[in-house]
Amino acid sequence: MADLDKRDAREDWLKWAIEFMKRGLWAGDYIAVYGPHSPADYIRGEADAASDGLGYSLRCEFHTARGIHSIHDVRGVRIVNGDQRSLRFPLQRVSDLTPNAQKWLRKAKHGLAQLRETRKREQREISVLRNRMLGQERRRLTTGMRIFPIEKGEAQNE
Repeated sequence: MADLDKRDAREDWLKWAIEFMKRGLWAGDYIAVYGPHSPADYIRGEADAASDGLGYSLRCEFHTARGIHSIHDVRGVRIVNGDQRSLRFPLQRVSDLTPNAQKWLRKAKHGLAQLRETRKREQREISVLRNRMLGQERRRLTTGMRIFPIEKGEAQNE
């Protein structure tokens, strides 16, 4: 289980919040994501959300399509009302969302792209540093072997 907090798990929370907004729902500050656990091969979860334009809050449940193996994969998401599961929230055209929601969606997608680029850049930097450290360690080990040469007489005693 992963509790995605708007402030702590920004990139992961934002992925799911965008999926909610595509359906006209403003996601709350916390999104709980479960799975995938065997034998289920999908992600499920729940969150509080406010309906765009209506202003009231409701508990929503969601699940992804089968074959999803990570909380980072948001393909095939279906969101339903947690109290009335027969009430689904289908994808909406961006033009059908309120102007405020459209603006938020644009900014959220841009922000998500920036967060992804920052994460990738940091991973590259970590990889470069790790490779440098491993190279230094290899050099230290190989030069360390030359620091203490075996004397000719010692090799024969062994």
